[in-house]
Amino acid sequence: MLIDQVVPSSPAQRAGLAVGDVIAAVDGREVTRADEVVRAVQSHQVGQELKLQVLRDGAPRQITLATADAPTDAGKSSLASGSEGGPRDQYGLRMEDLSPQVARELGVRVSKGAVITEVEPGSPADHAGLSDGDVIVEVDRRPVAGASQVVAALKNGGTHLLRVEKGGSGAHFVTISPDK
Repeated sequence: MLIDQVVPSSPAQRAGLAVGDVIAAVDGREVTRADEVVRAVQSHQVGQELKLQVLRDGAPRQITLATADAPTDAGKSSLASGSEGGPRDQYGLRMEDLSPQVARELGVRVSKGAVITEVEPGSPADHAGLSDGDVIVEVDRRPVAGASQVVAALKNGGTHLLRVEKGGSGAHFVTISPDK
């Protein structure tokens, strides 16, 4: 799971997690989705420690995180859409601009696009086979430079053709519709 935001003064920041880190395992269990990480953290009592296996700049790291009471805004990351009715609500996905560092971490050969940071289980994005770390490089056969262009293309709903880069396996096309 790619970390797209670290809340200031949060347990994640105190533990040393950084934007661009990829959480690969929690307490020895492999994780690939944000909801798996959230469930793993929530299964611990406040004050308990958990071990995170993290990839940073392509190198594995072990980070110990002590759980704490969540502030009221914890866990809310800014949506690429910036408003209700955006891709998160219609399609069940969050994304951010692809950076060179994240591209290296993910093993993709593209330099522009929108990296998916979260796919809601059971959502249209999930049904389309999208997952954290996929990079959207085209919407309806038009190249996109970042998340804001994807948001603009998807904001009116409907079915769209996405060209997606997956690390190591190259590009493939996916259709996504808010009705599925």
